[in-house]
Amino acid sequence: MRWADEGFESTKLAYLAMSSGFYYDRHRAVHDCHATIELLSRPLPTSGVTALAALLTSARSNNSAMLGRELAV
Repeated sequence: MRWADEGFESTKLAYLAMSSGFYYDRHRAVHDCHATIELLSRPLPTSGVTALAALLTSARSNNSAMLGRELAV
């Protein structure tokens, strides 16, 4: 996921959350999990797709590229 392409200056969860308009208690792992789910469910500022959709697209294109290299060997 290219957070910088969406206008984010950092990839830290606390920064991404605050830049996306919400705050969470960062001292518990369960809160980090809930914040990640919230972040992934929100539309990104530049592309307008959800962060989860962008993440899945990125993962699928990376897997396709790796598969192509493996087949070429």
